Amino acid sequence: MMRQYRSEPTPDASVTEAALDAMDAAELRSLIRYMLLWFDDTLRARFVNELVDRAARNRTGWVPESPDDATVREIEAFVEAA
Repeated sequence: MMRQYRSEPTPDASVTEAALDAMDAAELRSLIRYMLLWFDDTLRARFVNELVDRAARNRTGWVPESPDDATVREIEAFVEAA
C-alpha cells in the first residue's frame, strides 16, 4: 500500500508540466534524489528500473556496471536450487 504524504491537493497536470519545464537538469536531479527518500520499496524499484533503462538507452553511452562475481555466484546458486 502506498503511503500518502500530501498535505495539499495535487496541482493539475498543466501546473506540474510548467513546474517541470521551469527546472534545469541539476534541479530535477536534486528533486529526484530527495523524492526517492519518500518512495516505498515497490515504487523505488519501479522508478529505479525505469531510470536505469532510460539512462542506458540515451546517447551518452552510459551503461550500468555488471554484477560482481559474488553476486553472479549467488544468482547461479539460486537458479540451481530452484
